[in-house]
Order: sequence, then structure tokens, then C-alpha cells
Amino acid sequence: MLKTQPRISRVPRSQANETVASIYDRYMKTRGNIPNMFRTMAHRPEIFATMRTSRPFLRRERSQPS
Repeated sequence: MLKTQPRISRVPRSQANETVASIYDRYMKTRGNIPNMFRTMAHRPEIFATMRTSRPFLRRERSQPS
């Protein structure tokens, strides 16, 4: 358990906008949890969406395609 509060708060489902809440629901259904990084990025839904779309590529590829 953390002894101090995080510097950037995490957005709980109850405070998330509709788009972010639906993403949270999908992660809860498939993974059983919502990663803290996602809850933090939810402060900026447009950045969160970009991160989510690039994440699978970053996990699969070791280098950028030419």
C-alpha cells in the first residue's frame, strides 16, 4: 500500500465520462481490473484513446516499420 497520495489522481469509474466508462467496463470484463496507468490517463480522454490504439503495436513490434 502506498504511504503517500499519488501526484496525479486516478479517475474512478463514477467520475469518468461515458467514453472512458465504457473502456473501463471492457477492461473489467476482460481483465478483471483497470490498470492505474489507464485510470490516470483518463484525465485526458483524447490522449488515453491515442495510447490505447498504439499500445498493441508497441507490445508486438520491436522496431518501427520502414
